[in-house]
Amino acid sequence: MKLSKDYFKKLLYDMEPTEAIFQLSNFWSIRANEEKKYFGLSLPEYYVQLILIYTGEVFNGGHFQYYENRGLKYFQNTLKACEAISSIEFKNILLQSSEFLENITDESYNKWHKLDQELYKISDDIEKDIIEFVIKDESSVLIQERGLNV
Repeated sequence: MKLSKDYFKKLLYDMEPTEAIFQLSNFWSIRANEEKKYFGLSLPEYYVQLILIYTGEVFNGGHFQYYENRGLKYFQNTLKACEAISSIEFKNILLQSSEFLENITDESYNKWHKLDQELYKISDDIEKDIIEFVIKDESSVLIQERGLNV
């Protein structure tokens, strides 16, 4: 199914960021494959996907769940994704959350919980940053789905 130019523009410019990000990621997740470089996605899609993985894990079960499920496998690239979307606050939360990994104690869980709360507070801003990032790099987003030359 080819994604129409009008619908793509509607996703980027007319929809609420939460819904737009959900729809965009639904399109590219069909071809995402963790075995491939960038999951087989364009770099902007990959960066957004890493942020969605991180926030999804944290919103579901906190930083503990993120590190339990992902470890540090995507950590460095997720930091790059934070830089790409220009979210310094988001990056700082991620960096702070990694400080407790070598010696996890009860205090680590308490600090993670506080960072979870900080991430929840800025989630709307992150979504806006993601959409602005996608708009800036829209020529690299959903290329196949829009029937453009790869």
